[in-house]
Amino acid sequence: MKTSERLLNASKTIWDAYNEHPFVLGIQNGTLERDKFRYYIMQDFLYLKDYAKTYAVGVAKAKSVETANLFAKYINVMNGELDVHKGYMGKFAVTQEEIDALVCKATELGWQFGIHTIGDASEDRALHAFQEANKIRPVKELRHYLIHYQLPYEDQWPIMKELGVGVCLQPTLVSQMGEEPLFWPEQVERFQSPGLMFKNGILAGGSSDSPVVSPSPMLGMYYAVTRLDETTGKTLSKGDESKVTPIQALIMWTKNAAFFSHDDDKMGSVEVGNFADFAILDRDCFASSDPTDIRDAQVTTTVLGGKVVYEA
Repeated sequence: MKTSERLLNASKTIWDAYNEHPFVLGIQNGTLERDKFRYYIMQDFLYLKDYAKTYAVGVAKAKSVETANLFAKYINVMNGELDVHKGYMGKFAVTQEEIDALVCKATELGWQFGIHTIGDASEDRALHAFQEANKIRPVKELRHYLIHYQLPYEDQWPIMKELGVGVCLQPTLVSQMGEEPLFWPEQVERFQSPGLMFKNGILAGGSSDSPVVSPSPMLGMYYAVTRLDETTGKTLSKGDESKVTPIQALIMWTKNAAFFSHDDDKMGSVEVGNFADFAILDRDCFASSDPTDIRDAQVTTTVLGGKVVYEA
């Protein structure tokens, strides 16, 4: 008798109990309550996520390349299971009604609300919540916004313009994370597209998602202008559709960023009445025809509150 057969026979009572458990039977015949399945998916996702970390420890402590590769393969298997769970998480983790209620309550209290949106379904759900909240109070006053806005679609833009909903983008994240193979070519060309936002009247602010990638604003502006994918060397844009000009990139990190923090009445631009906070660079990179001037520019002087606090 094989070892596997001997072990199965020894544990047959337990094995049969698993197969006859009400939860398993409920999945089999379609009678399992939605809330119970939702709870299971969320808990199993957390379990798998931490379980994957044990394999990562195996990679780190492996004494041979072969063993490290074996543990790495197990991690890839776990990632496959996690991806299946993520699909359900998007549907079960938070319902549309719960999102609507949360955003409406925040709006009622006068709080600004930003929602991380990674795919078009999450974008639609966030915008639906903003529309519901707008019935309580104009969300344009509070400046609700979408974070990441990975996959922009034309049918969302009229809603966003009506509500004054802007987007907070992370060009460095797009250019350095190597996610291009995960999407269709037409999606990649529009992936977190600052160019499409400017061309269609959607306010776009610049940020980094640090510490995932570098917090450097100069690097972020460089990638917003070039749309260069550092992992593949490709340009993530159909022509210049998703690119912005150097001046538009500067606006993303200054005036538009200040708008999202409700500080545009005192910072984000150099004008009378604003804080005397600014930096002087070693070149006029925003008038240059070479985008690498933006990437390579160095700060020579920093002025804070009208006083020089740094000089190179």
